Amino acid sequence: MKFLSVLLFSFLTVFSFASDTDSITNIRSQFEQNFLAESSSELTSIISSREELLRALADLPITKDTSLAIEKFESLKNIESKVYYTMSFDEILFTSIILSQFDVLEKHLTNYYKTVYSYKPKKKEVEDNLFKYLKNTIDDNQHIYSVKNTFNRIRKSDFSSEIKDKCELVLFLASAYQSENSTLALHKKATVFISKYPNNEDTPWIKNSIHAPLARHFTKSHKERGIGDVNENKSNRLYTGGIGFNIYLGYGLFHSSFSEGTERLFDGMSSIQILFELPIQIKRFVISFVNGGETSLTYMGLGFGYVIYDSQRFKVWPFIGISTSSFLPNQDEVGNPSDEEFYDLFVDDNFNTFFTGINGEYRFHTHHFLGIKKILSSYSIKAKYTLSYMDIKAKRVEANGFHQSISIGLGLNFW
Repeated sequence: MKFLSVLLFSFLTVFSFASDTDSITNIRSQFEQNFLAESSSELTSIISSREELLRALADLPITKDTSLAIEKFESLKNIESKVYYTMSFDEILFTSIILSQFDVLEKHLTNYYKTVYSYKPKKKEVEDNLFKYLKNTIDDNQHIYSVKNTFNRIRKSDFSSEIKDKCELVLFLASAYQSENSTLALHKKATVFISKYPNNEDTPWIKNSIHAPLARHFTKSHKERGIGDVNENKSNRLYTGGIGFNIYLGYGLFHSSFSEGTERLFDGMSSIQILFELPIQIKRFVISFVNGGETSLTYMGLGFGYVIYDSQRFKVWPFIGISTSSFLPNQDEVGNPSDEEFYDLFVDDNFNTFFTGINGEYRFHTHHFLGIKKILSSYSIKAKYTLSYMDIKAKRVEANGFHQSISIGLGLNFW
């Protein structure tokens, strides 16, 4: 009897388990059928919308109707699917660029970079002709869709400055760290964006995920290459000296006090003059080698100056000096330059000129020369006022007097 009870219990257990298994199988089968039916419906809808977008894009060269293509683009993007990507990353990128939907492009790239390391459920991509058409359109029209032209189109678009600046910023991210120039440009754009749009919803992300890593990169790079802060180095180098090369264009203002009857010989000195200068500064003291000339005068001399003011932008120093000059009077006033007597009077004689004046410069750009921390290189605008005293003693002419000039030029200095 006991054996029979056990046997009956075993039979009932097996029967119950079999019934449950059949039930689970039926539920699973029904779920899979519903899922496949739903997936099939989603896929049909996605394929249909992709075909509509493709037709609208293909008709653009003829209809010029971007509004229809934009409508189909938005409609396709808004389809939700757990199984398929309605559009791939590149398809959204290309379509946004072709249709000049730079607000969509900005959001698309921002979302991509913000979630690039986040978990994303795997989905299937729809294989049709849309991607091929988009890629061929971009490749075959580089005069419109190249990186450079895309940036130009963004700047000329009607979107707000905030959207355009942000779109350029996230587009630049693709070139981050590829070169020093591209990294520096990205860092500058991030800095400007944070300053201009502190209330933008993505400013904290730009600040923490783009600007801060770039700042650390430059700090590390500068330390490795021995580059310090330019402004700090400039402050430490004031009144310390250096060497440079300057070129000036000057104009003779007027002359005075020459002997009566000889002033007409100097009329040509009120003209454009060219001056080259090689200054060497040691502490505050400046030694300058000068070489110049104008219509009636050539000279070479040595000047001595003292820096009375030096800052990160401006420097001023007065100077005195002496030069050896050769005087050539105005040919129209004197006569035929082929006349031997003309040359005999003036050309064969040199005379000394004593000069004084003041020199100033404005440094409009300073950087580390070749990235070397110990050497600063500056480009500057120069201004010079000079008062000269000439004592001319030629074979048949003696004269003395003052000559004034003002000069403007450019300089390159290492300090």
